[in-house]
Amino acid sequence: YLAWQHYFAIGFIVSVSELGTKVFDSLGIIVSYWTQLSSSQVIFDKYPLHNTTHNKQETGQVFENLTIKNGSFSFDQATPIFKNIDMTIQKGDKMAIVGASGIGKSTLLQIMTQKLSLSAGTIFVNHQPLTDMTNGQMPDGFISVPQFTELLSDSMQNNIVFGRDLDGQRYRELIDLLALTDIANKDGKIAIEKLSGGQKQRIALARALYQMPQVLFLDEAFSALDTQLVTKLLNYVAAMTDLTVVLVTHQANQLPKNFSIFELANHQLGRIG
Repeated sequence: YLAWQHYFAIGFIVSVSELGTKVFDSLGIIVSYWTQLSSSQVIFDKYPLHNTTHNKQETGQVFENLTIKNGSFSFDQATPIFKNIDMTIQKGDKMAIVGASGIGKSTLLQIMTQKLSLSAGTIFVNHQPLTDMTNGQMPDGFISVPQFTELLSDSMQNNIVFGRDLDGQRYRELIDLLALTDIANKDGKIAIEKLSGGQKQRIALARALYQMPQVLFLDEAFSALDTQLVTKLLNYVAAMTDLTVVLVTHQANQLPKNFSIFELANHQLGRIG
């Protein structure tokens, strides 16, 4: 219309249109990448970047025990989630926490990993108050895997190695253990939105084990896995004599015999059998 009315030449209009397309397409790409970078901040907040590491060989700090003395917790100071709990986990122990949904099992794990604080009582690691050691962060050597995990928009290898040096043998062992070979064979950038819940859990578990934890906390981290793989994975961690494992599960019937089972009920934690 503008060319027809002789306001502008048709070449000028086409040139402006082409320039506008290039400028706004470029701005769109910049905004897209900026959004991706901004959305990654929650992952950096969850896994602080500092020089401490998560295995005893590098830090020199060796886990010996974790103790809760007279521990109580409530969200509103009126309804206790649990109260006056006394428990000790020694190096190499394998502990499973069971109980009804919503009873507070995950809350107890969050307290052990410093994501929540006790309302009353004290938690100790190696006989030292946990709050004095960690400044609100998980202690060195503690690794926690939640039911729903965060993954990087990156290759599977980078998601598992997670900034450490690549140990090819250990990486391949975990790929095989967690049935991730198909993804590894086309290991480009992961389309996270296309992964199933089970694939995400398996990658998160591989990442946790690759970090060589001293204490591994698993909060319903097997919920999207099939029975055969759960049994294989439980037997794998059960055979690691130096690894301490604390897990929340509804699948107690699959636990190896060296797991101690504790039930959270009526605001108390008691051993079963």
